[in-house]
Amino acid sequence: MGVFDPTKFLESTTTDAGSTARNPVPAGEYKATIDDLELRTANTKNGERQILRVIWEIHDEGAKEATGLDKVTVRQDIWLDLTPAGNDLDYSKGKNIGLGRLREAVGQNNAGEAWNPGMLKGAGPALLVVIERPDERSDVVYNDVKSVGQLS
Repeated sequence: MGVFDPTKFLESTTTDAGSTARNPVPAGEYKATIDDLELRTANTKNGERQILRVIWEIHDEGAKEATGLDKVTVRQDIWLDLTPAGNDLDYSKGKNIGLGRLREAVGQNNAGEAWNPGMLKGAGPALLVVIERPDERSDVVYNDVKSVGQLS
């Protein structure tokens, strides 16, 4: 494999049209592991909120064939509940349910055991329920993770 040359790229010419969407993962249940994590901030009408984006890698040959990708990933966004001071996760009753379900699915939701969010990277496998969500303004179809559970 060669080395990418940015200068050559900026001067290159093509007659090929570029893809504008990727083939979605067919709706269904899949075995998956957590490939990566991203943290982002969203501005809402109630102020800033933190979102943990979980990038799942699906381990399914049918999904690979349907998407045409060697590595099939879907994203799950989990809105985080923070303490009133805003500097820690809120573990009180009814808070961070999505995060609790994620941790439960990958075997990391055990009282008395030390845990930190970085431990999620590479965790699993878990059972994902993936759905398709058509874009209202185009013919693009997105994937959403509807739920996450333990593999039986």
